[in-house]
Amino acid sequence: MKEPTMYVDADNYLCVEYEDGEVCIDLSELQPRERALIGAAGNFTELMDLHGRVGLTWSVDDVLAVRKDLTEEQAKEVLKEVGRTADAEHGINWDTIRSVADDKFERPRTNEE
Repeated sequence: MKEPTMYVDADNYLCVEYEDGEVCIDLSELQPRERALIGAAGNFTELMDLHGRVGLTWSVDDVLAVRKDLTEEQAKEVLKEVGRTADAEHGINWDTIRSVADDKFERPRTNEE
């Protein structure tokens, strides 16, 4: 199993890339101490452990499972939007992903329409 890779993208999101997808968080929403820990820990899982937190991740493949018509880039946009608009009261689930994908990208028309 390949070790996850961390990087910061052009939009200032910290992304952790796994074999089956990636998860990104907005660095501007982190406290200075958390940003320092990211550099010190070097691993997202270790950072979560340091904070006594657990994080479940959703991947591009999850988005593509509910919207097969999207490209990988579109699926990444959906994940970023899901992360930005996440509601701790309701969490993130398949319906959340489907709803955000449908809001961002119109479904292709079928012959029956």
